Amino acid sequence: MEEVYKMFLKSIMIFRFVLIMMVMIEYINVQSKGVWQNILPE
Repeated sequence: MEEVYKMFLKSIMIFRFVLIMMVMIEYINVQSKGVWQNILPE
């Protein structure tokens, strides 16, 4: 049972990291009005 709990905590930590990174990228995109997104090749 303890292993399942540790795995659950690690998955929550990874989820929080991904969520924070997505919010940061979206914030930068909104603040720059998409300028940096036009520079990147598709």
